[in-house]
Amino acid sequence: MFNRDAAISMQFSDPDNPEQEQCITHALNIGGQFLILTKTAIFRMLTAETVDPERKHPDTRHSYEKLYSIGTQTPMIARTIIQFEEILGLAIQEREQKEKLLLQVWECTKILLACEKSLYHIYSNTMDLMPKCDQVIETHKNKANIPALPKIPDLDTHVSEFLLNGKLLLINSFNFLHDFFGMPFNGKNAAHFDKHQQWIEKQFGKVHPIHQMISDDINWIRLISECSNAIRHPEKGQTIEVENITLKPGNQFSIPAWRYDLTKKGLGRQDDFTDLLHNFGIFEHNMVTFFEELLILCIQEKIKDHPIFSLYKKKAEHVQQDCPVLYEINLK
Repeated sequence: MFNRDAAISMQFSDPDNPEQEQCITHALNIGGQFLILTKTAIFRMLTAETVDPERKHPDTRHSYEKLYSIGTQTPMIARTIIQFEEILGLAIQEREQKEKLLLQVWECTKILLACEKSLYHIYSNTMDLMPKCDQVIETHKNKANIPALPKIPDLDTHVSEFLLNGKLLLINSFNFLHDFFGMPFNGKNAAHFDKHQQWIEKQFGKVHPIHQMISDDINWIRLISECSNAIRHPEKGQTIEVENITLKPGNQFSIPAWRYDLTKKGLGRQDDFTDLLHNFGIFEHNMVTFFEELLILCIQEKIKDHPIFSLYKKKAEHVQQDCPVLYEINLK
């Protein structure tokens, strides 16, 4: 007789790669969800209770579902939810605040994963289509015309989603300043990043590490934010242009490119198209680093007078490749 209330023992397999061994590296309980992480994937447990909460079908079995094809060996995962699940567990004593902050970290992680999904779509399709474009041009370059080159599907959609999620990630990151220090933060001013910077300066002074970091990053923060606004509300001096794979002079072709005009917001204008993958890759790196460092600095400020614990950055030789967490809490 199956007892759904008994202890669970379960083997995990990746439905997309059933032959690949899935060794569990971390298990997290976040906002009522039980997450299972391996080096290459993230799963969510579906207990019989969650599938059949009204207990109308006593034979309902436990199961699980795959959420992401990215796991703990990816720095984006290691430096967000994995790293801060442990740090918050030691740094924050109040259970309710700890759970709230951890859920917010998970929400930021999911937004970053959405950015990565859009960027990977563009990257993988570009890598796939480049040799095909070469073949089309090589086959027809001595003829009267070259056929239409293949295009990356839904390029505009993925560019828009990347930038919209990028702004959302920044808003959620700045929200930690409200959680830790009470910075005014609501729907009307959530994206006023320059005003957040001014509040931090008034609260802590210009030389405080949080203010210095925001000051160093404010230009690209505003760029992502205003590009997102230009997508939703395009007008003169506030536009984004995206160029798909395109035939160029000399029987060459260009990979995805973009340019912006943000003169209305005082952020200038790109006259020439630039490499979209390169630029968005830098944006993604900046967002992961900003999220991580802002939260680290908030926690450091929170526990600066703690009698026992302090935050440290690991030495490079101590960072594990299977889960490259950079920071940890240790005894002073």
